[in-house]
Amino acid sequence: MKKICFTLLLVALSQSLLAQFGESIRTGRPGQAAGMYALGKNVFQVQTGLTFSTCSNELSSTQVLTQPIVLRYGLTEQFEISGVTGWKSHRTDYSNTSESLKKAGIYTTQFGVRFHVIDNKGPIPGLGIQYRIFFNAQSKDFRPQHLGGRLLVLTKSTLAPGYNLVTNWGLTWNGNETSPDGLYVINNSFSISDKIGTFIEFYGNFLTDNVGTNLYRKNITFNIDTGLSYLINNDLQLDLSAGIEKIETKGSNGFFVDAGVSWRLHNR
Repeated sequence: MKKICFTLLLVALSQSLLAQFGESIRTGRPGQAAGMYALGKNVFQVQTGLTFSTCSNELSSTQVLTQPIVLRYGLTEQFEISGVTGWKSHRTDYSNTSESLKKAGIYTTQFGVRFHVIDNKGPIPGLGIQYRIFFNAQSKDFRPQHLGGRLLVLTKSTLAPGYNLVTNWGLTWNGNETSPDGLYVINNSFSISDKIGTFIEFYGNFLTDNVGTNLYRKNITFNIDTGLSYLINNDLQLDLSAGIEKIETKGSNGFFVDAGVSWRLHNR
């Protein structure tokens, strides 16, 4: 048994050594999915954008403007660290009153790590792991009561030339609730040309409530988005995407549009 475990460990390590610095930039934009790859040793990358979203129901309508900033740095070929922050403006108008709820400020502060465990072999999935801790150092209007976090299992499969299937499966502790929410992302990415890519993606949450000692499922959200990316050069990418959010049996429906840029610095 020990011999089998040792052999499997050697296989995983040898496969992870196949992970190399990408000829062109690898970024989590556009879309919700995080890729399984680390950046590569001594690579610094910035991912940022601007998102406008709106949702409404019978009682209220909400408009949100968000500018996230993700900073990533590769410590080894397979391991990276990252930091996330961003600014948000949030306004809710209520249908039964003329009053509005407005708030703005730093909405998140995160620190994370990502490890590329094993590369994919065509349709056989590769594997990565990411964890980020959510601090409560943001503006008062968006500050959670406690620290939170998110654990993600990241996979990638190449199903056909120019077609990759990326999935994320994970748990999120938001810092306010005692029980985590599950999440999923299923991303279908297509290469139109060497410079242009597109995708269609399904994502959402398994929302839970904690009643006493019993954990039960509250609802499952289903969202969809799509978009385009344009590679200006190997180290600079622009993107544009849009989606429909919070399609569920009960609740608010909404949509968002997002535009962004990613670039990296290296001496490779």
